[in-house]
Amino acid sequence: MTLRRLGKSVRELFIRDDKIADDEKAGHKKSTINLLERTTDELSRTKHISFRHTDLLGRMIKVVQFSPAEEPADGMNEEVGHFFQPRSEAWLALHPLDMDRPSVRNKIEEFNQDVDYRQVPSGFENSISIISQFAQSFAYRIGWHYTATRVGTNCDLMIDSDWFPTGTGDTIFRNGFLLEDHIKSHVDWTLSKAWVPGRTNKDCPHAMLMITHPVDGDDRLLRGEVLCILETMKFRLSLPEFKDHCIAPVMIISVAHNKGRILQAYWDGQYVVIRQSPLHLLNTKDIATYNLFVRYMANIPIGVTKRIPS
Repeated sequence: MTLRRLGKSVRELFIRDDKIADDEKAGHKKSTINLLERTTDELSRTKHISFRHTDLLGRMIKVVQFSPAEEPADGMNEEVGHFFQPRSEAWLALHPLDMDRPSVRNKIEEFNQDVDYRQVPSGFENSISIISQFAQSFAYRIGWHYTATRVGTNCDLMIDSDWFPTGTGDTIFRNGFLLEDHIKSHVDWTLSKAWVPGRTNKDCPHAMLMITHPVDGDDRLLRGEVLCILETMKFRLSLPEFKDHCIAPVMIISVAHNKGRILQAYWDGQYVVIRQSPLHLLNTKDIATYNLFVRYMANIPIGVTKRIPS
């Protein structure tokens, strides 16, 4: 065999191996998306507002507890389900709210007055609508701490962390994040905000959302939380720009009445794994509670998402 023919044979071998790998990845993605779609259909037809962890396990959804207050911000890796690296407390301490600005001081004072003199919203006649309004007000408060002017940043933590807000409707994503019509008619939750990685991390399939619920949350996962995770994963994996990715990590900031928690989800090849934090009371003046959410919202997308998980 001549040297030229040998080189050609070697190149063809690698091309053939690459094609086999591409076909395997495409097949895995197709089966994953089909699973997400089937599970979404099944859960959307139920009348349950929440699910026990054992119920979800039978639908290929595994829940893992974690504590944001105890989890180290450094040294994370995707082998243990870390795809969003939060900022450390020390890092956030370098970027406090800019209290020299009257607008910032006034807003903090307004929040504190709300804690001292919580009023039932006017114009709301039943408990569900009142709880829903409370949840939306606390979600707004978390979002404000994320986007408020801070010391040592270009403007705010969202911009510095390069997360780009995308438009939303009440219960659907717009600009592509579209939840199917049959989901919209069965939901009992509101999608208030959504972000995708900005210019620096535009090749990352990660997504971050904030949702609210007109219920008193507990340790069970709410239907809106699970549906939002599944639909977002399915959509992100289906985008042409992420055709080489097999994992689309999702983070949810979920607010139910006056409590909030952080959910992080990813596909491990067998289960949709949902990392669930405890519920944190939001009706408080303690800024440490809001700093906890902000540290995770100002995260850095990490992890290998292009390989087939195993």
